[in-house]
Amino acid sequence: MNIIKKALATYDMKYNVRLSLWDENKKEKYLGDPATWEKSQKILEDILIENNISYYKAPGEAAIYGPKMDLISKDSLGREWQISTIQLDFIMPQRFGLTFIDSDGKAKTPVMIHRAIVGSPERFLGILIEHYAGNFPAWLAPVQIKILSVGEGHIDFCRSLMKKISIRRCPRRTRRRQ
Repeated sequence: MNIIKKALATYDMKYNVRLSLWDENKKEKYLGDPATWEKSQKILEDILIENNISYYKAPGEAAIYGPKMDLISKDSLGREWQISTIQLDFIMPQRFGLTFIDSDGKAKTPVMIHRAIVGSPERFLGILIEHYAGNFPAWLAPVQIKILSVGEGHIDFCRSLMKKISIRRCPRRTRRRQ
């Protein structure tokens, strides 16, 4: 959770935490037994409470295999986007027959934690564009500075300024003949 919080703070993205739970009235939509679901949902909720993280519950938003902590952010137009997620999965390791040997030498089934810090890069970039409404902070902007002269008499000054702040022209691409 800390790495997700740091990543979103870097981009100045505010968020709410949605505790995505199973729908008890539609148990057929989910894998596993009710006892496993109750246990995994309690673990995630306890983590949120112990870390003093405010959240809201969303029954029916869980993954097919387990509950999730979804971090939801709003873009510049007020639309909600799921940015990050942490999912607790007791079910798939069991279905895949995964085991490990514990310190007592006994085979145990692991718990799988699925997480996405900011999701896929392409999707996150689209959300960032919407978040900033295209008005990126200088450190994130593809072009931080452009110098334009207001007349021919200022061209030499603009060139000297470019050298001072280390702006380089992009090399022109030339086609190579084959």
